[in-house]
Amino acid sequence: MITILGKFEMAKRTPPLFMVVRKELESWIKEKNYRPGNKLPSEQELSEIFKVSRVTVREALRTMEEDGIVVRSQGKGTFLAERRIASILEANIGVTEMIETMGYKSGTLSKKIKRQKANLFLADKLKIEKDSKVIIMERIRTADDQPVAYTIDVIPWWIFSLKALSVKEFERYESIYTFLEERCGQIIKDSTARLSAVTCPDIAEKLNLQKDTALFVIEQVDTDQNEQPIVYSREYFVGRFFEFKVRRRRTPGFFMEKSKISGTGKGKEEDKKTNTS
Repeated sequence: MITILGKFEMAKRTPPLFMVVRKELESWIKEKNYRPGNKLPSEQELSEIFKVSRVTVREALRTMEEDGIVVRSQGKGTFLAERRIASILEANIGVTEMIETMGYKSGTLSKKIKRQKANLFLADKLKIEKDSKVIIMERIRTADDQPVAYTIDVIPWWIFSLKALSVKEFERYESIYTFLEERCGQIIKDSTARLSAVTCPDIAEKLNLQKDTALFVIEQVDTDQNEQPIVYSREYFVGRFFEFKVRRRRTPGFFMEKSKISGTGKGKEEDKKTNTS
């Protein structure tokens, strides 16, 4: 005999119909070998395939869209979304690691390496003398042969000189971090990075995008255990392929206290004006 409580417990364990359909639809997509960007059948066609109402199919697709599995466009249809490469900003991992961690095959579509003198900007970033030699590597990075990022990495020449390494040895490495650790004995301890969104027509074109496409940019300086900068980089990421996550902690009054300590608060400025005679 099933009690009312028992029926309630059974009801809790039984998933809603749209969730059952979603699970079946996800399996069906894999069986049919759909690729990112492929268009799915219409709601009506899916309702006939799974023998449920269009309302149920619509709800299943809605939850899949919320989870980033599909993309729906009014008047165009539903498409399988690109699988995004997720990265937690607190963890400093290279582009190669980002791509491979998500199960993609990392590659390089084009690579350009040059040796030149550091201008004032690079000299300041790498804490070296102006006109010191640096190695600059520019690459179009791919995930499963699809262009997903454009990276510019700058390394001071003194790192190569320490081990008498050639640029050709550097070329053979897919990961700069691996090269630094394995061949140069340089361990990156800390990094300071800035994330922003920009439009850069020249780089967008190199990534097969419209010129006005916005890109994520991470500008970063990596330092060794002696706080000496050893890499300056600018990495441009295609937004539909990447997502960046950051853990944030609520710190009430943080900027107010920082302002008091640094002496940059408005109050001090007003005091100075008041005391000027």
